[in-house]
Amino acid sequence: MNSGRGFRGRSGPAKAYPDIRPGVHAVEVLLDSGQDINRIWIQRGKRDPHVLNLLQEARQRGIPVQEVPPEKLQQLTPGLHQGIVAQAAPIQYLRIEDWVPSVFEQGINPLLVVTDGVTDVRNLGALARSAWCLGADALLIPGLDNAQVTPDGIKASAGALELIPVCRTLALQASLKYLSNSGFTIVGASEKGKDSCRDQDLSGPLALVMGAEDHGLSPETLRRCDALLRIPMPARASGIGSSMFR
Repeated sequence: MNSGRGFRGRSGPAKAYPDIRPGVHAVEVLLDSGQDINRIWIQRGKRDPHVLNLLQEARQRGIPVQEVPPEKLQQLTPGLHQGIVAQAAPIQYLRIEDWVPSVFEQGINPLLVVTDGVTDVRNLGALARSAWCLGADALLIPGLDNAQVTPDGIKASAGALELIPVCRTLALQASLKYLSNSGFTIVGASEKGKDSCRDQDLSGPLALVMGAEDHGLSPETLRRCDALLRIPMPARASGIGSSMFR
């Protein structure tokens, strides 16, 4: 493990903080700019050919796309949205398939922290801060059903989200399988684990998976794990964030 090595790519801050871009033209301009995108929301049932072309391009680039009711779009922006809204990202996300070969080529035994359904951006930021202090080489987050990197998350991370590479996947289980096939040990943080992380060798290649705030690791992820470890917590912290380790 290390705290200063690894493939940093261009995971630092982009020119602008993430913001909402409503409307077909705004989303098209954002896609053409090359800036990364946290997510694109499309109104459910929208079949405008121009919108569908934008969504096809987004999916080809691995950008999460979510169909939502019109009320959701109104929550995102009070203005005219034409059935499509995008949110720009403040960092550049990496592909896990690009990051893994790069760190191996550098002779690093990588530690990768993976999130499985962490939905609060501040929790994501806190995890990134802890991962950076632990010496993790990168984060892997799902593009859907998981918080994305935002200014609030960067603030909560004390800047760690601007320092540590962030990989993103649209298929977490497929990515975990890829990591396993690449020689990673998949370890889930769970209160169901028999062993404490203090008693285990956590040298890489290792993927440490942290679960959602409400229900912890998903059943699919639990089945992927080679081992489950408990993260010891003091008695006074009982109930504070413990659901992430279920």
